[in-house]
Amino acid sequence: MRKFLLASHGTLARGMYDSLRIICGEQPNVDVFCAYVGEEDDISDRVRALLDALSPRDELIVLTDLFGGSVNNEFMRYLHLPNCALVAGMNLALLIELLHHPELAVPELVPMAVELAGGGIRWCNRLQGPAREDEF
Repeated sequence: MRKFLLASHGTLARGMYDSLRIICGEQPNVDVFCAYVGEEDDISDRVRALLDALSPRDELIVLTDLFGGSVNNEFMRYLHLPNCALVAGMNLALLIELLHHPELAVPELVPMAVELAGGGIRWCNRLQGPAREDEF
């Protein structure tokens, strides 16, 4: 079974999932990992427990909030696992793309979703034409 884990500093992952549910409905294969919101600051044991709980038949795609951040770095330690993929720079468009292509294998799915989601980042002021200095 393909599973997704949204992982962030603070509650960003929970908010991302809440937005996903509004747009796409309940997603039983998506879970959240909110780091540093409780008294426990060491996330190593929590990450290890999550990954140890995977069955050999499970595929896990982890989306983290920030490349190079402590949450991403903790999951980087497990890149050697054959059934685990890690993507930094989580956003809603990326998550929706990943969820809507279950027919694709992870090595095809992840690069395609990253490219499509990244194309959705726009500076909307430029869509109107050249910005004027007095607009800022």
